[in-house]
Amino acid sequence: MSVLQPDEKVCPYCAEVIKAAAVKCRYCQSDLSDEIAAAGPIAPEADTTAGPGTRPEGLESEHVDDGDPPPPADWARDGDHDAGASQVPFLGSFRLLIGLVVLCLVLCCVLGVAWWRSEHPDEGAAPDGAITSTEARNEGMQAASELTQKVLSYDWKTLDADSKANQKVLAPSFRKEYSKTLAKVKAEAVKNQVKLAAKAQATSIVSATENKVVALVFLNQTTTAKETANQRVDSSRVLVTLTRSGGDWRISKLKAF
Repeated sequence: MSVLQPDEKVCPYCAEVIKAAAVKCRYCQSDLSDEIAAAGPIAPEADTTAGPGTRPEGLESEHVDDGDPPPPADWARDGDHDAGASQVPFLGSFRLLIGLVVLCLVLCCVLGVAWWRSEHPDEGAAPDGAITSTEARNEGMQAASELTQKVLSYDWKTLDADSKANQKVLAPSFRKEYSKTLAKVKAEAVKNQVKLAAKAQATSIVSATENKVVALVFLNQTTTAKETANQRVDSSRVLVTLTRSGGDWRISKLKAF
């Protein structure tokens, strides 16, 4: 063993050479504050016959390790804590992402309704913009479905009778437009013996009050004609406006698109 320098001492626990002012051994991590207070630094006599790494007699080592000192136990606990903490921000970010997606969907629905009303100012909300009870909404959907089917169906054999019957379910403001449209197709319908049957597949309320309903009706129209073996089925959407007069619903406006 080499001769100790004035600023060095030997750890009484592991016999390694450390600084004289050290209060904790850098090899075995032993606390030396009590040893310094009791005895001060220990300086063994030089023994040139001893081989390298030989420890002085009378010094029992409680920890023998010629390699790097083991890490403190607190390191493992700190590592576990950091690993757990790193999961919390990730979970929070995931929840935030889900919340943003839901918010975007809600905003899209709101903007879609706003766009529809801006593009169709006369077809969106009912006069006071109120939505009535479920019972009233169902009544409005049923009336919209049945009356739209009736008005858009005819048979060339009974065309005049069908037109007269349909006039009864039309508001006065719409009867003139309906008669003009039917007059345009009458000649061709009779010539080709056309029969048109409209069937509502689904109906959705756009707005509803006690005396006005705006509904979107999805229709399948089946057409048959003379010398035609197959029927033709066309799908269409109709925005229908109903107004109540004398307790009965009447169609005041139809717009197919």
